Amino acid sequence: MADHPEQDPAPRRAPGRPRARPLEVDRRHVLDAARALCAERGFDGTSMEAIAQRAKVARPSVYEQFGSRQALMAATVEDAATLLTDRIVDALAAEGEPWTDTVRRTFDAVFTLVEEEPDAFTVLLLAEQSPAFPAGSGLGGARQRVIGEIADVARRHWKQQHIETGLSSDLMALMLFTMGEAMARRQIADRLDKGPLIELLVRFSSQGLLALYGHPAILAAVDHLGGEPAGPDATPQPEPTPQPESTPQPEPTPDPPA
Repeated sequence: MADHPEQDPAPRRAPGRPRARPLEVDRRHVLDAARALCAERGFDGTSMEAIAQRAKVARPSVYEQFGSRQALMAATVEDAATLLTDRIVDALAAEGEPWTDTVRRTFDAVFTLVEEEPDAFTVLLLAEQSPAFPAGSGLGGARQRVIGEIADVARRHWKQQHIETGLSSDLMALMLFTMGEAMARRQIADRLDKGPLIELLVRFSSQGLLALYGHPAILAAVDHLGGEPAGPDATPQPEPTPQPESTPQPEPTPDPPA
């Protein structure tokens, strides 16, 4: 495809010109190219022309789909966040399996994602550090989504043991994900075999979780920190209806002396 001069801010596709590929295919190519280039060069070093060339899409088509460079950068960050969350949430989809199996599949998904999609992590980290993006749109926001999904799975597991949890499940999910992410990054950096590392994480975390089955008071104490009391067979109780404060009654007047 012919290159278009960068000074033309938003060229348009000629009317009636046939499209070589479906629009959704072009969009996918553009987002993949933008993610790779932003990871390599940063947001400021990535131009619409470079993205169009990498995606093998005409620059007018890029503007047609996204409108502006700023909108494309925002879409690239959101796409990276969706990629990260969807891959891990899919690993949590099974219901009714042993807790150890859920933990193993979660760690495996984190390792696989860090290994196969490093650009997504880099783009989200750059977005988190850039003032050009709103708070929560970078890696921290994507982490929170994933941690929330893991916490929901944890609550369902605890409920099977007749234990209602609140903040404790959120914190356990935070520990599981951050341990997995940190270990996966170390595995990539040092080129380690991920199999033994995943098994180490699974045994370390699942045994600790299983040990808590016999100590629901610990979970209840943590939940109490978040204002959500929990414990064995605990069910949410309706808040008591506020009672009107009692009005002080006057002291009885003493009888006059006879």
